[in-house]
Amino acid sequence: MKHLYIYFLLLSLFINSFADISLILENDVLGGTDRSYTNGIKIEYVNPSFNLSAFQWMYTPSDITLAENQPDDRPYAGWSGIEYIQKFPRGRYLYAPGIQVGIIGPSSYAEQSQKGAHSIFPAREPMGWDNQIEDKFSLNGLFLQRYILHRDFIQDVIFNQHNSLGTTLTQTGIGLGYRLGYNIPNDYGITQNEPVIQNIDERFIRCYLNTGISMRYVFENHTLTGHPENNTEMENVVYLIYLGPTIEINQWQVTYIHNWRTKEFDKDEKIHSFGTLTFSKRF
Repeated sequence: MKHLYIYFLLLSLFINSFADISLILENDVLGGTDRSYTNGIKIEYVNPSFNLSAFQWMYTPSDITLAENQPDDRPYAGWSGIEYIQKFPRGRYLYAPGIQVGIIGPSSYAEQSQKGAHSIFPAREPMGWDNQIEDKFSLNGLFLQRYILHRDFIQDVIFNQHNSLGTTLTQTGIGLGYRLGYNIPNDYGITQNEPVIQNIDERFIRCYLNTGISMRYVFENHTLTGHPENNTEMENVVYLIYLGPTIEINQWQVTYIHNWRTKEFDKDEKIHSFGTLTFSKRF
């Protein structure tokens, strides 16, 4: 997995000369915590027909300085893989089925990623990765929908519906996104932890604010329930609100989104917050 992102980036540059490459970084350091969904990275190739990405997500309990297992908290878990989304735009509608293939466990290299990052930046050393969820093959089917409820030059409103079914995450959800600013793009918006569902169009200068809310009903989340010695109970209904700006100048785009998410399991401490930073380059 450690060389996967390099291979993916080199391959995607040769697939289509008219596309975007996005680097998406997520971390809860700006929320003042180091727990739960604590870090994510995704490299994504976006063209008008499909998205192809490589990702790594990591999850930890509240106190990463403890070496022993913490049965009443979220278990250590890493999840790495490849994601493919096929896009079928129909005017205001977008239908997007897809698939995720990967692995949860030590072979995801999440332990090495977190320890490496914490050795470079001033942060607590994570001590409990020996207790992480064991290796398990991950296969999930995805189906996403978008509907543009309203759009003009300065604002738009987009309804989204998202589903996942598979060995790692089975859930369904809906959401509403709102954007306000200068030169709103002609795309289908974004939501946290989903593909950057955008169109490739002419180059513009853009500046706008993103905000929205989503709700999902979770039937199964192996990153929460996959440790046999942990007794946490999953919260089925999870809400998320997000807010942040986007700036695009010609071929470059930068977006920062701050996310607030309700508890994912019964003994979770409180609302969890984390930041999402996206850099995109058009080729």
